[in-house]
Amino acid sequence: MSKFDVLCDKIRGVRRLAIAFSGGTDSTFLAAAAGKCLPKDDILLLHIDSVLLPPSDRGFAAQWAAKNDFRLETVAFDPLGDTEIAANDRLRCYYCKKRVFSELYAHARRLGFETLADGANCDDLGDYRPGMDAALELGIAHPLLDCGFSKRDIRYFARELGLVNADAPSSACLASRIPTGTPLTRKALCMAGDAESVLMDLGFHGIRVRVIGSLAKIEASPSDMPRMLDQRKAIADKLMRLGFAEITLDLNGYRMGSMNQREES
Repeated sequence: MSKFDVLCDKIRGVRRLAIAFSGGTDSTFLAAAAGKCLPKDDILLLHIDSVLLPPSDRGFAAQWAAKNDFRLETVAFDPLGDTEIAANDRLRCYYCKKRVFSELYAHARRLGFETLADGANCDDLGDYRPGMDAALELGIAHPLLDCGFSKRDIRYFARELGLVNADAPSSACLASRIPTGTPLTRKALCMAGDAESVLMDLGFHGIRVRVIGSLAKIEASPSDMPRMLDQRKAIADKLMRLGFAEITLDLNGYRMGSMNQREES
């Protein structure tokens, strides 16, 4: 029995499943797998609309759900209205996930869905993720994690299912672009998201723009750095129009959780 078959058995055991649906590869794969195992009426996709969502993720969730005949509900959430989240301390992800999952779970239950699942997988255990504790406390299901799916497994089976975002770069909420301990502001979050959109429009993917005051610190794949340096003037001009005073390229390249490392160093 393949991992996909094991996953389907687990999903069938739930019968009615709500999924926290960001539109990233993990949640899209989980939704597609559920669609193979359950009637569409027994699946509910819940999407958070928030300033923390990267611009590149906006719109995809609704388009994919409509194209594939899934029911999608969008839930508005203002993280900056919560002082614990906006403070952006080491537990910011915990506070945020607790609020988000609480709202999604309440919405799901109002619509008759008792189980809420997310796209957490085995790779998520290798980074500092206090949000996983919040999910555990609330009883959020992790079907991919429970069935031993790694990110590599998810991408493999997503390709098998023909998902358009099977090989999309990993995404993360925009709060991860701000150094831990620096309060979150709408301006800084938007500058980070807009700067990454500029770079993606120039053909760069899997990049991060960390916002440190008026400094934009670009983290990119080492293979992209020569081309990025060739376009440095155009990049600098475009990012300075967004409000940045300085733009740097981190020669260490993209590193998951580098804003956490900054606080610890």
